[in-house]
Amino acid sequence: MYLKKIISGGQSGADVAGLLAAHAVGLETGGHIPKGFKTEYGNKPKLAKLGLVETQSSGYEKRTELNVINSDATIIVTMEISSPGSKMTQAFCDKHKKPVAGVKFHTNKPPNIEITATRLADWLFHHKVETLNVAGNRDSKAPGLQYWLTQVLIITFTLLKEMNED
Repeated sequence: MYLKKIISGGQSGADVAGLLAAHAVGLETGGHIPKGFKTEYGNKPKLAKLGLVETQSSGYEKRTELNVINSDATIIVTMEISSPGSKMTQAFCDKHKKPVAGVKFHTNKPPNIEITATRLADWLFHHKVETLNVAGNRDSKAPGLQYWLTQVLIITFTLLKEMNED
């Protein structure tokens, strides 16, 4: 199986969904998080149990770039691809020549879980991704994203495992 590890910046929403889904299917987790284990809900040092490591900066830029550098590819799951964080992540993927896939999320009508999972599994398989960086909107900016994406990624990772067994 190609996929071995999921990393993220530890923020609520897309980041946490990646970590939760990885944990659910037994994949390794990690990534970089701002100093103090900073999230929108305060400092969360318990995220160290998921392999997250603090950067020396309390800002998001350094952890975003490190997570792009330390992954084979990134997915950005967002309501608005032009948000500052999504644009920064995309710019770092371009700078470091890393594959990136965007997934558009709609709060009032989330995309079909199975279709989204199948497309992501195909993309990950095609790119032979071993370490995936999961990034995107916070749950406060896209209510429901964390729950929806956790379900999508559990199915994605399961499908990917089956694809690699064939």
